[in-house]
Amino acid sequence: KATWLKKEQLKKVMDRADELRDSQCGNRIPNIILPGLDQNEWVSLYDVKSKYTAVIIWESTCGHCKKETPRLKEFYDEYKDKGVEIVALTLENEFTNWKKYIAENDLDWINGFESDFDRPNFLWYYYIPTTPKKLVLGADKTIIAKNLDVETTLRTFIDDYLAGKVK
Repeated sequence: KATWLKKEQLKKVMDRADELRDSQCGNRIPNIILPGLDQNEWVSLYDVKSKYTAVIIWESTCGHCKKETPRLKEFYDEYKDKGVEIVALTLENEFTNWKKYIAENDLDWINGFESDFDRPNFLWYYYIPTTPKKLVLGADKTIIAKNLDVETTLRTFIDDYLAGKVK
C-alpha cells in the first residue's frame, strides 16, 4: 500500500520485513543451539527452564556491552532466584578475550557462541545493527520485549510481569 514507492523499492522493504519477522514481539524465538563456554557442552535455548529469559547478544570488546555488563550482572544476581535466566551469545569468533571477560566479571549465566556459519543461526534470524541486543522471552520462548535498558525498563518490566500486572 506504499504507493509512493517504486516496485523495486517496495520489494526491498517487503523482503527486509520478512527477514525480520522472527524478531518481532509476540513471535516464538527459533531454538538456538550453540556451544557453551567450555565448548564441550551445548546450549539449547528451548532447554532453558525459566519464567523469563533475557537473550543478550554482545561482544567483549564492545564499549556499550562493557557499560551494560555490570548492570546486567547485578540484575541477574537479584532476579535469578525469581525465575529469570540470561543466555548471552557472543558475535566474536576468537574466544580468548571473551572467556577472559566472562571470568573477570563472574558472568555465571549461560554463555554461548556461534560456531557454524554455514547454517541459519541467530545472526540470520535477528537484525543486530549494534550490540548489545537484548530480547526478553516468556516461559514459552515468545519474545515479550526487546532492547530494554537494564537499569530502568528491564527491572520495571520484569517486576510487573512477576507481580502479574502484565500478561
